[in-house]
Amino acid sequence: MAIPVKRGTDEPLLQKQTYSQSWASGWQYGEEWKGISPDKMMAKYNGLKYAVQSAKMTVAKGVADLVMEWAVTPLGNYGDRASIEITQDRWECPEPRMEKDLLNHPQFLAIWNATGVSYSQLIDIISIIRRNAESQKSAGQSTRREVDMINQVGAVYDAIGKELPGADALEKALRFYRLYVNDQTHYQSSQFALRHTCNAPNYWGLNRADVGVNCIYSPARFMSEVTDGGLWYFPLPGRLQYKLSAAASGLAASTPTRNNFLIGWLKSASPEVTVAKGRIEIQTGYVLDQWSTDVYSAVS
Repeated sequence: MAIPVKRGTDEPLLQKQTYSQSWASGWQYGEEWKGISPDKMMAKYNGLKYAVQSAKMTVAKGVADLVMEWAVTPLGNYGDRASIEITQDRWECPEPRMEKDLLNHPQFLAIWNATGVSYSQLIDIISIIRRNAESQKSAGQSTRREVDMINQVGAVYDAIGKELPGADALEKALRFYRLYVNDQTHYQSSQFALRHTCNAPNYWGLNRADVGVNCIYSPARFMSEVTDGGLWYFPLPGRLQYKLSAAASGLAASTPTRNNFLIGWLKSASPEVTVAKGRIEIQTGYVLDQWSTDVYSAVS
C-alpha cells in the first residue's frame, strides 16, 4: 500500500466549535482539532486534558483527531473560555421522617386543649401524665396507676375551675397513655420539606443558600425567598408554591398555639459536592414545623 503524503503545516488545526446547554448538566463548549502530526496533537492533549470536561484523541492513517469539551460557555472569540455566570436550579419535595414524642401528638394535645386550658396549664398536665407513665413503665402494669394519674390531672382542673375531658375523650387519652407505658413513646411524623439544588461553575462565589442558615422563615418570608426571580434563574414552580403554602396553612390550623414557638420553615446549612470537572452542586433544605424561637432565631 502506498505511503500517504502529508502536505501543509503539521500544527493542530481547529476544525469545529460547538455550543450546547442543558438545564440538567449546564453549559458545554466543544472543540474538534485535526493534525498530521500525532506527536504535536498528543502534546496538545496532554496540556489540556486536566482542564477540560472530557477529551478524546484518535489516530487513523497517521492523522490525529482530538475532541474536547469544557463545562462552560466561552465569551467572545476562541480562546476566551471564561464561563457565563449562570446556574441551574432543581426543586424537590423530599419526605423527612422524624420521630416525635407521643405525648406531644397533635390529637393527644387537642383532647386537653378542647377543655380551654392555657399553654402553661397544658404543660403541667402533660408533665403529670409523663411522670406517671414513666413510673408505671418501671413498676409494671397497674390499673390503679392510671386512676392515680387521672386524679392528679383532675386536681389541676379543680384548681383552675375547669372540667376534665368527657368520657370518650378521656378514654382516648388513656389509650395514648397505655401506648407510652408499653414503650411506644414516639410516633413517626412525615413533614413537608423543600430541597433546592444549585448546579454551578466551581468558582461560583454567590449563593442564597448561605443566608439565614438555622433560622425560621415564616411561611410568607419563605415563599418570598424561593420565588424571587432575582435570586434563582428558575424560581420555585407554581405547583410547589401551591403545595407548600397549603401545607403551612394546614399545619397552622391543626397545631395548638404555643408561646415562644413559630410555625415556619427552618433553613439548614448547605452541603456542596463536585459533580463533574468544573461544576459543583449546592443543596439547601427547608423543613416545615413549629419551631422554638428560644432555640432558633426568626429571619427578619
